[in-house]
Amino acid sequence: MSKQINRNHETILTIDLKALKNNLKYFKSNLKPSTKILAMVKAFGYGINHTIISKEIENQVDYLGVAFIYEALELRNAEIKTPILIMNPGKYSLEDLINYELEPSIFNVEQLNQIINNLNKLNKTEFPIHIKLDTGMQRLGFYEDEIVDLIKTLKNTKTIKVKGIFSHLAAADDFTQDDFTQEQLNKFNKISAQIENEIGYNTTKHILNTHGIERFSIEQNDMVRLGLGMYGVSNDNKIENVVTLKTKITQIKTVKFKSSVGYGRSEYVEESTLLGVIPIGYADGISRSLSNGVGHVLLHNQLVPIVGRVSMDMTIINLSKIPHTKIGDTVEIFGKNRTIQSFADELNTIPYEVLTSISHRILRKYI
Repeated sequence: MSKQINRNHETILTIDLKALKNNLKYFKSNLKPSTKILAMVKAFGYGINHTIISKEIENQVDYLGVAFIYEALELRNAEIKTPILIMNPGKYSLEDLINYELEPSIFNVEQLNQIINNLNKLNKTEFPIHIKLDTGMQRLGFYEDEIVDLIKTLKNTKTIKVKGIFSHLAAADDFTQDDFTQEQLNKFNKISAQIENEIGYNTTKHILNTHGIERFSIEQNDMVRLGLGMYGVSNDNKIENVVTLKTKITQIKTVKFKSSVGYGRSEYVEESTLLGVIPIGYADGISRSLSNGVGHVLLHNQLVPIVGRVSMDMTIINLSKIPHTKIGDTVEIFGKNRTIQSFADELNTIPYEVLTSISHRILRKYI
């Protein structure tokens, strides 16, 4: 007989669902009442759990956004009924798209022709798709010089219906790139209007991501795509923290002057030093690049440095400035008292990577 495993652990990722919904409500309050919201829940809901997040917000948003079809199928299997846009369908089962009422992004001619041909074989009409335009990201999407041929194809078939037209801003968070962002916005408005005029009906147009909503809300069109802001990462001080990663001290010891610490003996202490061990390492998402004092954690409201190399399951930290620390004391990696952005800066990366790198073996606690 199998036994249910109790995953008790000192390291916990806590998700404040009330704060998440408050953030969603706040962003919604800054949009026109008619503007729809697509909530991005790809990549396991930014490392949080896409199913739980979707269940919490499905009645407050108009769409959910995922990267791949299997993510959408997991949501449908969890009985989530909200419309789902698949950003990168890849190789897919058309039957799954139809049966589970999923809406794919179409971003090149080959993909468009394939879905039309397959729908024709099934005698399907007006299947909903979203057309992606490349307005400057140089990733997925139709270029402006492909639009005439795209329109011809769309006008010559009844098998599909353009439910939406969208594009992706490359640098909406960067003030120095605002001229480029405005070029993208202008190009999107021009091309999407051209397509709608030619096909003879309106679609749901969307280009703004979280940073776009914050900085270019006048361009909100028919829908916006809310991601990182909903999860509590924003420069807006009205946004609430959602995700907190904490662990506990499991070992304290004093090491002698000139002792090496950790694998490879990559760092030596310059004096007799009080060290602590925390049960979290690179297998949990704490990058090895934080080794040897590059990274810090928050203990008793003070940032303390990592000593030696981050190992797979453990990290060593310097307790010399906080000698009253005890085994079992709480250490915050990031959260309400130390922002994800601060932690990401030490990694020379972005909060997206931090969140999505947190291992599935870390216990998630939802409050």
